[in-house]
Amino acid sequence: MTLGQILGRIDTLRPNAWTPEQKTAWVSDLEAILWTQIFLQNPTAREPYSPAQDDERTLLLLPDGWQRVYIAYLCAMIDLANGEYDQFQNSMSQFNGVMAELGAWYADTYDPAGNPAQWTPLGLLSCDALTGGAATLSIPWKGAALLALEWRVTDAFDGDGRVRFTLAETGTPLGEIDIISGQLGAKHVGGLTTPPQGCVTIQAEYTGDALSEGQGAVLLLCQQPSLRHRLK
Repeated sequence: MTLGQILGRIDTLRPNAWTPEQKTAWVSDLEAILWTQIFLQNPTAREPYSPAQDDERTLLLLPDGWQRVYIAYLCAMIDLANGEYDQFQNSMSQFNGVMAELGAWYADTYDPAGNPAQWTPLGLLSCDALTGGAATLSIPWKGAALLALEWRVTDAFDGDGRVRFTLAETGTPLGEIDIISGQLGAKHVGGLTTPPQGCVTIQAEYTGDALSEGQGAVLLLCQQPSLRHRLK
């Protein structure tokens, strides 16, 4: 589910005069709440969306099945900004209801308070304009949740481009990272994904300057299921 899809859907369901930039800021606020209150992650580990990002390429934190969380929150923020306070109370009630549903499911399935998510090293991944790249990680947890992927560039690219990460087993996109020539450092992509049990293959497709190539260390932020679910 992309940012552009949610912005288009809210404009259809609740026509409004607010700019895409403002609605993007509201989505960022919501995901900060989700990141800290549902997934119990460090609030500084997730950056807000930039208005300059390509909405149709920007993946949201929650997958398609949880669109209603975004819709309920955006409806509430639009009502509040419009000064429609009675409608705002109704919208917030709906939002609190879907948040409670999401929180109960995630706490029951993953128990993030007693079973913290861990960064799991995947290995080195090299990318160039001709071959792209791929790496494989064995995750022994059935139903594990992948919250984010981090690519720490170790050998900088000598040209500008973009790397698109995909979960090979399901074709699920994990996000994209813009590459700047000579730049090192770590960048996060991805949202909540639950891949099949066993080997997880991360494919990377590089697009950019034809002769540019680079390498990075890949890590996954993994949340294994709660003990009760592992015993099923």
